[in-house]
Amino acid sequence: HMLGTPNFTTGSFLFSPEVPLIDQLERVLGTASSFQFDAWELESASQGHPLSTLGYWLMHESGLIGRFGISGRTLARFLRA
Repeated sequence: HMLGTPNFTTGSFLFSPEVPLIDQLERVLGTASSFQFDAWELESASQGHPLSTLGYWLMHESGLIGRFGISGRTLARFLRA
């Protein structure tokens, strides 16, 4: 998967999305840098958290999470706050 094994936070709990949801998110996020990007579909696929989902994906895809040693869990919580 493009996202590896992502975990997104809700409050203080961490959950892994269902496989079909991950597939849908990957498909939508795969178009994030094109004119075909559908922000409304991302809103639906991310269960109402499009900005935090897109922010996490951009940090992941750009390699910034690894480059700066950012905890994926901490970043997800920060973006969802």
